[in-house]
Amino acid sequence: SAPYVDAEERSGQTQGKITASVNPFYYTTELTFSTAEMTNKSAVLLDMSGRIIRTFENIRRNKIIINGKNLSSGVYVVSVALKGDRYLRKMIVKL
Repeated sequence: SAPYVDAEERSGQTQGKITASVNPFYYTTELTFSTAEMTNKSAVLLDMSGRIIRTFENIRRNKIIINGKNLSSGVYVVSVALKGDRYLRKMIVKL
């Protein structure tokens, strides 16, 4: 399994980073992946117990939209698989 790398710790490196347009967010937020390679990416949204809430497969663009409409208020983690690493980003939903 791929090592986990905190996206905030590596944000200054060119290997990749995840930014959120709004965090904490209420209804929607856009995650943007900054990477040198245009490869198929996948992402999962996890709650703090590690349960998979949503899966995003074959992401071909450098962004995804997370809709918080059906989420409870709380802390979530987005895990993005990219070039053999997994980048993590903590997301906060406030309703």
